[in-house]
Amino acid sequence: LPSAPDQVISQRDAVVHIKSVTDIANTRAMGSGSDVHMKVFRRFRSEGNHEEQIYTTKIISSTLSPVFTDELVRISVPTSEDEDIWSGLVVRFELWDIATLDFLGCVVLKGEELHELVNHNDKSAFAKKEFPLVDLPIQKNSNSKSLIVGDEALSLIKGVLTVTGGYKS
Repeated sequence: LPSAPDQVISQRDAVVHIKSVTDIANTRAMGSGSDVHMKVFRRFRSEGNHEEQIYTTKIISSTLSPVFTDELVRISVPTSEDEDIWSGLVVRFELWDIATLDFLGCVVLKGEELHELVNHNDKSAFAKKEFPLVDLPIQKNSNSKSLIVGDEALSLIKGVLTVTGGYKS
């Protein structure tokens, strides 16, 4: 059994609005783009560091630059401003092609970055922020692939995620 957390952390709901992803890989040999959706995962050290999927977007079809509408992700975050508490929080946004099941990249926001994104005291709260898609940090059962074109391998992991954030009122 996992050990109990050392302390109970008071939390509130923050909101991250998934806006768009630009310049993603085309997973179709013939076609106009990928059929994508995003999955969002959260883990928090004070809750035993167990990861849970907290959100899945709608599918956006046949595009290399999906624009998401009304994709508001509620994320429980600490009410405290203590950086040590926030440092235990990690949220990961994964982009997947639902037709080919290809992993197209992810963005991992650690506590400090998430705090900056949703902090109302910062004038840039709710301003658009961009994060490049990267490969999964830990390769457990990776489905990431490369397309082979001629002698070059083109990674399917590319693009930039745009989000905004703030607190739920």
